[in-house]
Amino acid sequence: MYLLVFGLNHKTASVEIRERFSFSPEKLQPALLALKKYEAIEESLLISTCNRMEIWVIARNKEEGKKNILQFLQDFHEASLTEKQIEEQFYYYDGLAAARHLFRVAAGLDSLVLGEGQILGQLKEFYEETCEAGTNGLFLNSLFKKAINVGKKVRRETGIGENAISVSTVAVDLAKKFLGNLVEQDVLILGAGEMSELTAKSLAVRGVHTIIVANRNHERAQELAQAFQGKAIKFDEIYETLKEVDIVISSTGAPHYVLRYEQTEKILAQEKNKKLFLIDIAVPRDIDPKIADIPGVALYDIDDLRLVMEENIKQRQQEADKAKKIIEDELKDFLAWVQVNPMVALLRQNIENIRQKELNHAYRHKFNDITEENKEAVQKLTLEIMKKILDYRLVGLWIKMLLWKVNKN
Repeated sequence: MYLLVFGLNHKTASVEIRERFSFSPEKLQPALLALKKYEAIEESLLISTCNRMEIWVIARNKEEGKKNILQFLQDFHEASLTEKQIEEQFYYYDGLAAARHLFRVAAGLDSLVLGEGQILGQLKEFYEETCEAGTNGLFLNSLFKKAINVGKKVRRETGIGENAISVSTVAVDLAKKFLGNLVEQDVLILGAGEMSELTAKSLAVRGVHTIIVANRNHERAQELAQAFQGKAIKFDEIYETLKEVDIVISSTGAPHYVLRYEQTEKILAQEKNKKLFLIDIAVPRDIDPKIADIPGVALYDIDDLRLVMEENIKQRQQEADKAKKIIEDELKDFLAWVQVNPMVALLRQNIENIRQKELNHAYRHKFNDITEENKEAVQKLTLEIMKKILDYRLVGLWIKMLLWKVNKN
């Protein structure tokens, strides 16, 4: 039996290609069942997210398995693939390399954003979907359970998911450090650009109380405000609104300062002990840098955010080295399972045959008057005894020790 994976991701293929060969939720189980019908395929599992599509199989024959995967992909999507497309836009791994790839995916090392944790939840979902379809078996079950545990271990023992590395999340983390708790804080958005919207989304997820939007185009301000169940104000109301808010995100595209020092200082002087966190994402800048000198004010521009991002990326990359060490250790453990498990299975089957043979002999010659109820009780008792004797960890350790002694001699 051979472990194979064939797929594409954000590194190898454009979004158009990824869309073309993706599997929607309603087509996932039909696709799994269709794949299992190909001659060389013993077990199958599919992963399909916005950034990756992967076909995992256990095949009877390596070359035939790869051919079956390619044929299935083209049949199911009614599309043809050239040799050049396969070589340039898809990747293929088998055996230990395939298992290593899956562990890297689970750990967040193969993601668009290094260390992101969303993929681990997605792996769980696709594994559960496959269990419902019934197209996986002992090997893929064990592999994906192990991968999910590896992902959890990497997040538990390293800081790879810490230290934000996008503009929006860096801004949110800085705001939290400055203000303490973001729950019940109010936000003013100046402009309705994409970066302002993304940052506002990140803040909204953290539980900010109210989103207020000001934009030259008041209709656009109303649309954005509605998206966050907030409110829109006229652009000439922004200074007075500073009294009400705790966070300002600015990205207007204006050729001059939108928030000037004199007016801002005058407004904030009326508010004792007020803290105000300002994020200026605009180029050229929207907020007069001198505003940072006002007591209680913190101001970050896009360059400040990028410096924090770069430092955080370095820290994540250092943590990624720790994650790689964990992955290699876990691969050794999984490889040992792969080597030992067939022996455990063979031993289990032989002992089960002996158990059934001896029970049948006892029923015929010693307990021929035993009731069906008692017979069922004896069956359960002997089965439980056998399971305890054949506990995988104990028998597996015994077999590994035996193999070690044989190899040593």
